[in-house]
Amino acid sequence: MRITARLQEMSANAIADMIPQATFDAIKAVDPHPKFMAFTIGHEGQARGNVVGMGNIVKRWFKSAVEKLHEKVRSGLQLFHGHAATNDQTGRRQIGEIVGKRLLQIDDRLSSVVACYIYPDAGGLSLDVASIEADVELDVSADGVRVINVGELTAIALGSSAIETPGFDHASLLGQLTMFAGEHGGGEDSAIGPDTDMTDRLNAASARSLLGDRTTLTLRDGLVLERMGGGGIVVNGKTFTEMTYAESTEARKLIDDLQEKKRAAERAPYSDPAKNPFLKGMFD
Repeated sequence: MRITARLQEMSANAIADMIPQATFDAIKAVDPHPKFMAFTIGHEGQARGNVVGMGNIVKRWFKSAVEKLHEKVRSGLQLFHGHAATNDQTGRRQIGEIVGKRLLQIDDRLSSVVACYIYPDAGGLSLDVASIEADVELDVSADGVRVINVGELTAIALGSSAIETPGFDHASLLGQLTMFAGEHGGGEDSAIGPDTDMTDRLNAASARSLLGDRTTLTLRDGLVLERMGGGGIVVNGKTFTEMTYAESTEARKLIDDLQEKKRAAERAPYSDPAKNPFLKGMFD
């Protein structure tokens, strides 16, 4: 089955925060000016797409189906230019690969969003729609056709909306950026005004301080801090902005507790005057 989706606006920082630091570093080592694009590949609602043996039909995607699709997205998944007659990959031109993903609420619809690294020799192509090529299980009833399960996601085909008609009505352009690491710092995501809520920024700064030079750090209760390619911080795959108030409060409490333990350990050598290196010899 193939379903085509448009792109939707997304800031450079948001795209950067989808890409793990290690992945970005590996790409940057071979491509000094990498190009990344973010696409919505599926969301709740109706979608048109070709199903082998059934033709082009309208299918209903519920939240559970979108989540199953998102689970199938993996780093390194191949991106091709255009479709083949079938999902066969023989002879097709690979133009990039998946390097990150995120489940987002866009216009009250759960959406599966992917970050794509576009290879240098494909950077000039007109790419503004993405089509999934996947095995899906359908339920056909008097109420219509709905997706109940998603099998293997074999590839994603990128193309131009001048040729391809999007299958998902509400999916649109997310955005793109080139060579953001070390150059993009700032922009609208960094703007601070009189009414700016600093809570999420301060939480991220505290997490970044705790991480230090590390890329990831596991806290108790299964929380994992991770530094992303643009320098952003996520906790279990979510930025502080994406978390609920309860989630961000709990994460910040764990971070602050660890920082206090770290500071206590650093102060320990100085608490005993006889062992304080700055007072050495004064108590002999």
